[in-house]
Amino acid sequence: MAPRSPSTAPGTPPAAFEPTAGLVLLTGAQVAQLARDAAAEALADFVAGQAPAPELVDGSTMCKLISVSRATLHRLRVAGMPCVPVGDTYRYRCCDVVAWLEAGGGK
Repeated sequence: MAPRSPSTAPGTPPAAFEPTAGLVLLTGAQVAQLARDAAAEALADFVAGQAPAPELVDGSTMCKLISVSRATLHRLRVAGMPCVPVGDTYRYRCCDVVAWLEAGGGK
């Protein structure tokens, strides 16, 4: 790796940085930013309808999708919201949950 010039901030590769043998060193912040960028891109594709919706989602994801707490999700499930038991947890099919909510489920 090329030596850093005194004007280069720590964690920032020099302008002429050339990775050797395909190896690139990243800081934790750079890895976190890459993950955020990838998640944002995947979410944008999903919202735009370019990516297929997952068949089943877990409780945390369903809470985020319908903007409710875990306790409210539990109450909705007890009230009849469609779900699929998987071991000791539940999974939710988004299209079934939306249809159930639109039909007045949970009231």
